[in-house]
Amino acid sequence: MKEAKLAVKEAAKRGVRRIVVTHPAATFVHYSIADMKEILDLGASYLEHTWNDVTRQVSHLLNIEDLFNVIKATDPKRNIMSTDAGQWLNPPAAQQMGIYIKEMLKRGISEKDVRAMTAENPAKLLALD
Repeated sequence: MKEAKLAVKEAAKRGVRRIVVTHPAATFVHYSIADMKEILDLGASYLEHTWNDVTRQVSHLLNIEDLFNVIKATDPKRNIMSTDAGQWLNPPAAQQMGIYIKEMLKRGISEKDVRAMTAENPAKLLALD
């Protein structure tokens, strides 16, 4: 975590304006919510949460409810939902994204926030907005 914070802080200091921190809640990274908020404050644009982290592809999968709680706590406006798909044992990417969206909606993430995390935030990141 110290290295990520240092990298984000230094990148922001040098003028990098689009910084994504990927897999922050994954069990193999496991930043705390406080760490995630701090890394956003240091200059990260978005936290990227992949559906793959909750699948059997990962040896210690992330609980879906924990993923939901992280997104709510760090503000959907600062998050990106992606699949990290392509593994032979997981469904195709489009199907995984559909499952991800359904699970977030079921837990109370609004359609507006899902749209932000799946379309608007990635478009801003890529300067397509």
